[in-house]
Amino acid sequence: MLNCHAHEREAEIISQAGQPGRVTIATNMAGRGTDIKVHPDVLARGGLHVVATEMHSSRRIDLQLIGRTARQGEPGSCQFYLSLEDELLAALGEGRLLPLRRRARRAANTSGELSRSWLPIFRRVQATLETRHRRERRELLQHERRRREGCDKTGLDPWLDVID
Repeated sequence: MLNCHAHEREAEIISQAGQPGRVTIATNMAGRGTDIKVHPDVLARGGLHVVATEMHSSRRIDLQLIGRTARQGEPGSCQFYLSLEDELLAALGEGRLLPLRRRARRAANTSGELSRSWLPIFRRVQATLETRHRRERRELLQHERRRREGCDKTGLDPWLDVID
């Protein structure tokens, strides 16, 4: 299991993920920036296939993961397994999540799978979280700017002096 702790070793393992018969399990952070050299036999069989077990709160991270499958016109594919238990949907709160789960139980097929029509729900939650995170970052930057301005007016060092 690669989880972005032993960077050099993990980069080496990730770089070999394109070899025939290779299965590599990693977090979305492991091996970032590492070029995966895909063996011609793997390309002939359709290229890399990435399986994701959840969506990230940022679509950009999901797109980076999908982008690992096919570089420079090479073949590849990606598959997401999503659950109404995913951390992403916790942002809905129990009040909105419980009715959604009840509706899903009625809509699921005999094996418990939902159709692709449920994907927009995940995408909307993802977009909502991206907006929330963007607003939080903007507010933090504004707070830091006001803090620095206050320190400048009082002659304090904003990084060394404690302001109560």
